Amino acid sequence: FPYEAYDHTCDCPYSHAYLLDEWAYIWGANEIPSVDAIKQAIVEHGPVSVGVMANSPFSGYSGGVFNNCSTADINHAVVLTGWDDSQGAYGVWFLRNSWGPAWGEGGYMRIEYGCSSVGYGSNWVEYRDPLKVSFPDGVPAVLGSGGSPTITVRIEEPNDTYVEGSGTLHYRYDGGDYLTMPLVPTRGELHQATLPPVACGDAPEFYVTAEGISMGEVTCPEGAPDENTCRIAVGSLTPILADDFEADLGWIVEDDEEITDGTWDRGVPVGEGERGTPPTAHGGSGACYLTDNVDGNSDVDNGTTKLLSPIIDVTGWDDVRVEYALWFTNNVGDSPNDDRFEVYVSDDGGTSWVLADVIGRPSPMPPAWYERGFMVDDLVDRTPLFRVRLDAADLGGGSVVEAGVDDFSVLGFTCVESDVPGGAPATLALGRAVPNPFGPSTTIRYQLPEAATVRLAVYNAAGRLVRVLVDSERVAGEHAAPWDGRDDRGAPVAAGAYFYRLTAGGETLTKKMVMLR
Repeated sequence: FPYEAYDHTCDCPYSHAYLLDEWAYIWGANEIPSVDAIKQAIVEHGPVSVGVMANSPFSGYSGGVFNNCSTADINHAVVLTGWDDSQGAYGVWFLRNSWGPAWGEGGYMRIEYGCSSVGYGSNWVEYRDPLKVSFPDGVPAVLGSGGSPTITVRIEEPNDTYVEGSGTLHYRYDGGDYLTMPLVPTRGELHQATLPPVACGDAPEFYVTAEGISMGEVTCPEGAPDENTCRIAVGSLTPILADDFEADLGWIVEDDEEITDGTWDRGVPVGEGERGTPPTAHGGSGACYLTDNVDGNSDVDNGTTKLLSPIIDVTGWDDVRVEYALWFTNNVGDSPNDDRFEVYVSDDGGTSWVLADVIGRPSPMPPAWYERGFMVDDLVDRTPLFRVRLDAADLGGGSVVEAGVDDFSVLGFTCVESDVPGGAPATLALGRAVPNPFGPSTTIRYQLPEAATVRLAVYNAAGRLVRVLVDSERVAGEHAAPWDGRDDRGAPVAAGAYFYRLTAGGETLTKKMVMLR
């Protein structure tokens, strides 16, 4: 339960139980294990539950390394999620409290080893996993009018048993109540359901539920339908601006007066991945925008560096979509995971700004290029003065902030009612692998204007065949093929550049992708 500072009723019974496979004290119920023993438990089992002496300074903690220790009795239970030997006098634990994000550093504390008997009664647990429900082929972001998307669902049973026939697709096109249809088993763990044809003006939205015998119902995406659902845009996208940053198309850098280092700079990355820098541009080669571009010391310091797009006329479209690849790391230094990368949009040339996207705190992300995007109509008006701003900031106490942006696109969205049965696309097309770069899995999308025998295969940089993903008849429409980074023998392939080739209806299309392991 979320913590509140008064007694609640338990509201039992519950519809299902949360089960553990195993638990144990690290040393004993009334002992404080060694630092190394607690570290090992976190490595093997994940965050551990511990006791601590919570005094008044503990309650009033707002940030920094806590060392105002108490010698009173144990009076509070918390969780240790990790550590950093380079902070404090001897090292610190990352402590997660139950008092909400307004306390401490977003609900967390950095507390020195041994302070206030932290670690008392340390114990670990192994959670029993419920059913795992996923979309192995992904979810189409855009679908042409008249199309009937087939949704493939994988239902896995790691520690629970699937209730046959309980898999359900919940969908709606124009808000209101959700309709349902059953998931039909196809082979193995895979199930499918086909949504009704879509039309211009529809706003398809859906999620999946499945029931386990022991632990009840699970949803995909998690939190559906109140917190999250899958959405599909109906129409097609046309590039208005596509910038891979190999040339200067008019971007402007503006920095805070306080900033001392790390301003945006366009070029080929030179940091080789050290201190959280991107080792390459998105896609594996070429130029991108980086916060500074100096080998060994390129992070943002003491302020915000802002990268402003040229002014873009986005009028004349049904909607506009912005897509980009972002890199952001903030996991080392004196205040790790304390800063964010923010994306803003403006419909008046930059006089006023609206927040469009955030990565970083309060949800740190591992170092990687992340493909992101949003629809403009959700945020601002479509005007001739549309603009995007990307902010990388170091506002904490000496953390290392590394950021990058690449493959920036502004796409006009239109929808024309289809006169092709089933909404089949007009031409053969091969999409880019998503994600790309990837490690080790990605999904390749393609579209067929008519039924055809399809061969989709992956080749290495030397042109040798690595894996055949599709070699069979396919109907007209949108398709997706996942690749798990293995060759035809099932062995993982090495990191590097690969090519995927689509052959159908006498035509052949080829594109490049990059694996990072």
